[in-house]
Amino acid sequence: MATLSGRLSAVGAALLTAEPEVKQDVSLNYGRMRYISDSYTIPSADELGTSAVVNFFEMPEGARVLEMFATAGASGATGAATIGWDASGESDDTGVVLEAADPDGFYTAVQFDPGGGALARLAMASTVAGFRKLFAARVQVTATVTEITADGGGDTWLLEAYIVVD
Repeated sequence: MATLSGRLSAVGAALLTAEPEVKQDVSLNYGRMRYISDSYTIPSADELGTSAVVNFFEMPEGARVLEMFATAGASGATGAATIGWDASGESDDTGVVLEAADPDGFYTAVQFDPGGGALARLAMASTVAGFRKLFAARVQVTATVTEITADGGGDTWLLEAYIVVD
């Protein structure tokens, strides 16, 4: 194993010092950050069953997700969901779908579990597929319920994202 020393360059810095200079993707360097949010309130006399899918905002084509936060009230002893996206419905010239569905691309059921207690601006983990993802096509962001949200009536689920679209 070599011991590194001296001045080292990260990927972006190396692109800028390359001859000829290579342009870095604007979504990674000096892009304009945008905020997008949406909420869903569970009707007060109801609970979400395990076949419920809640549509939130659409992620625009060309968006890179920088950060996402989920907020939900405590929903009793159960009440988990995954948060991800539907397939884009658009395909390239060879028929390959531009964005495949990933129902837990932002949060797994273990992460988004208001049955375990209220969630206040729970940050997206850096290990999920949606972290820093650049979307090639517009997709519908969804929450897919995996456990019944017992006693969740009246609770509001809030999803917020910071994205770069340039």
